[in-house]
Amino acid sequence: MIVFSVVGLFVLFFLVPLIFLKRPEAWLLAMLIGIMVEPVFLTRMLNGRPLMVTISALIFLLFAWDKFKSKPSWRLYLSITLAIAAATWIHSSWYLFTLVIACLLIGRKWQAALRLSVCFFAGVLLGALCTGHPAAFIFGVVQHGADVFKGSVGNFALVKELQAGAGNPLAPVAVAIMLGWRALRNQWDKACLNNPVFILAVLGWILGFAVVRFWYDWGLPALLVWLAQELEPVLEDKLAYLSPRRILVTTLAAMTLFLAVSGDANNRWSFNTTKTYAQNKQWLPDPGGILYSIDMRIFYNTFYNHPDGQWRYILGFESTMMPPEDLETYRNILRLNNAAAYGPWVKKMTPLDRLVILSQSGTPPQISGLEWYNLADLWVGRKRL
Repeated sequence: MIVFSVVGLFVLFFLVPLIFLKRPEAWLLAMLIGIMVEPVFLTRMLNGRPLMVTISALIFLLFAWDKFKSKPSWRLYLSITLAIAAATWIHSSWYLFTLVIACLLIGRKWQAALRLSVCFFAGVLLGALCTGHPAAFIFGVVQHGADVFKGSVGNFALVKELQAGAGNPLAPVAVAIMLGWRALRNQWDKACLNNPVFILAVLGWILGFAVVRFWYDWGLPALLVWLAQELEPVLEDKLAYLSPRRILVTTLAAMTLFLAVSGDANNRWSFNTTKTYAQNKQWLPDPGGILYSIDMRIFYNTFYNHPDGQWRYILGFESTMMPPEDLETYRNILRLNNAAAYGPWVKKMTPLDRLVILSQSGTPPQISGLEWYNLADLWVGRKRL
């Protein structure tokens, strides 16, 4: 199932643009540029997460939006509505599709914005209905998004993709090169800047300074679509449809992308092969117990190795899903970074529970009341019997 998730979602992301492009090699080249601009995007494309459904739906919208300028067919309405519905149901970040509508309005594409809004509302409603609890789902998603940033939450308490970004300087460089190349070809047209796709790429880059995920999941995919749209006319003009040069360019691009995807750079594919998270059953939580940790990697690796474990996790997919008192303890630990901050958890622990701390130190954490077991790069603590 994991292989299907990783491969299937990557294939979905890869194939959607081919519906619209006359020259598919433009997408190959755009992806290669995107990987060089933002290498972490390759990892996100290959992690098998539902966010790839949303990104694929976004790419579909960005390629299809200009068909709303004229009278669109019912098939277009239906396909966009179903794409938004699938993203809403599977990934839940439905409200962020309003960014696309906002970019259409910024670009003064009034009819396209209105027609896409119809698809948006219909798609969100359909996706919400698929959950079986439409009202609770819609309000729950909004409430969860608000809870993540509620109060004086420091950057340290957020997952990396929700933290403030530093800005990727290579993105403006890539855009400047493409625009300069267009000018050198005497093909300058301000419409390339008034394009909602380009506007979303810029908006995502800017918003990334507040939350880097705006760049990773919205700005960068928009940049890839814009690059493909910029490259396609050049390829059509310079490379005949059946020319050997076109075959050579496509082959080289495909081989390079394959090597970029399959290469084990920085142990991207093999880093987990030496992990031994919670392999010693004696030091796993007992049935009915709780596994305490401040690192989501503990949850991911332990759950992967023990999907049928009869215990609970204090920290799982998202910290704001924790009970309020535990969330406060979690944030205090991250802020203070000392043993005393673990006190509330240690006090409420039972012999069934475990506290897991990632550390390469050879000495156990200085947290009293627990006995410790060292397991590779982590320490596992339990109440003294």
